[in-house]
This record gives sequence, structure tokens and C-alpha cells, in this order.
Amino acid sequence: MKHTTSIRALFLSLVFGLYLFLPSVAQTIVKNYEPGVSRDGIVYFLPKTAVDITLTAAKISYMPGELCSYADRYMRLTDVSDKEDVHYELLSANVAYHAVADESKCYHIAFNNNSIAPQVALSDEGTLLSICAGELFAMSSEEVNTPTTEARWEVKDARDYMTEEMLMATSKAKLAELVAREIYEIRESKNSLIRGESDYMPSDGEGLKLMIDNLQKQEDALLKLFTGATTREITSKTFSYLPEGNTTKHVAARFSRKLGILDADDMAGAPIYLDVKNLNPNADPTTGLTPTVQKKQQALTVRKIKKNPIKELNDSTNTRGKVNYYDGIVYNLPAKANVRVYTPNNVFVDETASIPQFGTTETLSAKLFGKKATTKVQLNPITGALLRIEE
Repeated sequence: MKHTTSIRALFLSLVFGLYLFLPSVAQTIVKNYEPGVSRDGIVYFLPKTAVDITLTAAKISYMPGELCSYADRYMRLTDVSDKEDVHYELLSANVAYHAVADESKCYHIAFNNNSIAPQVALSDEGTLLSICAGELFAMSSEEVNTPTTEARWEVKDARDYMTEEMLMATSKAKLAELVAREIYEIRESKNSLIRGESDYMPSDGEGLKLMIDNLQKQEDALLKLFTGATTREITSKTFSYLPEGNTTKHVAARFSRKLGILDADDMAGAPIYLDVKNLNPNADPTTGLTPTVQKKQQALTVRKIKKNPIKELNDSTNTRGKVNYYDGIVYNLPAKANVRVYTPNNVFVDETASIPQFGTTETLSAKLFGKKATTKVQLNPITGALLRIEE
């Protein structure tokens, strides 16, 4: 009798120990969770849309000419500076969009005999791209990455066109006189060619163009000795912002005439603002959501499938958000929003865009994706909206 009691006590203690051990195992599964294919099905996200603002500026560098102090006397050029100068000019601001996985919109497609889950295409972030579409519709939601581009206009060295007398000049005043005389002679030669009065007229139009272009290069190079040389470097930089509600006067970046394009927290520059506003007149001024969308989000009822093969993912320890189980395919219904990029003195962008954060979701019936169905679905990789459906 005592032996039976001890066995029963040992059994109960083992059961109790396993009961305590199981929650920790479930927590480990949850923490290691990632979207994608598993033995039970596919878990996917719908995307949010982020705004990418690309600013383009020119760095303008001025180097005074060697003979700048004689520009007015010999070439009748006024306001020629004798000081070096470097400054920046903001040329443009453009907007593009890219997808970010919305972890609050996480859904599960179960595998079964009639399932189409193995034919689902996901992006690298786990957002749904297409179903049963193969390579035909599958698109990637790569982030916009605008490389920095540079362009520089170099000035030909004026010494390449100097005569022996110029190179041997003993003073700047004498050199200025000789260079000015050469420039006027070059201009006279160009005018003679254009009028057809030159003693060295070429036999064809291509030869004439070549001669005029060569004379122009000589004039430009020598003239830089008076006017100085200016170089331009064009650079671009992209800043991303993810709107979670109506946004007004968000400082996306800054710009300084002396320092160029700066980060938003660098107070050395003037702000460049971004506004994102839901165009629905009933939208909340702060959240950008309409009462209908707010009510749907608050009263969302999830119709779970009969079997919940990865119910542990909805445990409170899940750091990636709740997995919703729908009998169908969920997609975004984005709302229209106004996107503006501006400074106090200039508006660079004022356009309408689709922003899923302000919208709601809809579901395609699972009946469209039975074993014998040929339904093909493509979602917009940026917004998660239904882009194309074919049967």
C-alpha cells in the first residue's frame, strides 16, 4: 500500500513539474518567432508606408582670378570679387515611398489539403506580395536608396593658351594688358568666321563649328583670369519618416547656406518641414483616423480557425505583436493623404498619396483559393492594397 502511494506521489510531482516547465518552453517559441513559412502555414505582415524625402543641393565654390583687380579696367567687368567663397544652394526636394512591416497587422495562412499557402510570395520583411502569381506578379518592396551624385565643371588652365610674351610678363598689369588684347583678338576671329569673312574659312560646316568651339574655349579660359573660376558639386541625401498619425510641421531635415544639407537635430540650419494629413474631412486632427476606422480597430473581432497550430504566438510575451487568424486573405484599404515638403519661403512637394496607416483592412474569401482555384492576387508592395486579381 505504501509502495502504491509513493508511486502515485512521484507521478503527481512529475506532472506538476512538467506543468511548470511548459510555459517557459512556450515563451521561448514566442521570442524566437519570425514571419514566413513554417510546418503549419505562413505568417505574414501587411505594410505601413514611410515617406522618403530626397534633398538635392549644389555646393558652389568660387576662386578669384589672378587678374581680378584689372577686370574693370581692361574688360569692363564690374562686381568681380577678389575673395574666395563657398556656399550651398538647395535645388530641389523630392518624395518617394517605401514599405515597413506593420507588426500590428500580422496574419496566418494555414496549410491544409486545399491550401494555397505554399504559393504565397513574401518580401524580405515578411510583408505579403502575391498569391499564386509566381514570377509574373511578384514584386519586391525595396527601400528607396538614392545614391549621392556628384558633378563638377573644371576650368581649363588659362596658361595652356598663353603666348610667350604673356608668360614672360614682369608685372600683373602688363600681363592683364596682354591677356585682354588676346581675348579681343579671339573675339574678332570668331566674328570673322561667323560672317564668312575670315582668310581661313573651313570647307564645311563641321570644320567651322570645330574652329569656333576651339576659339570659345580659349576665350573662356583666359577670361577666368579676370572673372575667377566657379565649380559646382551636386549632392543628394535622403531622409525617411514613418507617419503614425496626422503630421504637421515635422522637421524632416535642415539646410544651411554655409553647411549644406543637415540632419533634423542640427540647429545650424533652417528647417525643412513635412506635413502628412488624412484628406477625409471626418478624420481626427491628431490620429488621422476617421470614426469608422477607429471603431473598427477598437471592436476588431478575430474569427479564428478551428485549429490554432501556433497559438503560442499570441502569448503576452510575444514581442512581435498578435497573430490574427482569418478565414481568408487580409489586405489594406489605404486612405488618401496630402503630403507636403516645404520651407517658410518655398513649397517643394504638394501631392496626394495612399497611406495605409489612415485606412482599414478587408478580406478576400478563402473560397477564392481552393484546391482547384486558379485565382492570382497581387498586392501593392508599398501600401498593401489589392493591386490585381485574376481568376
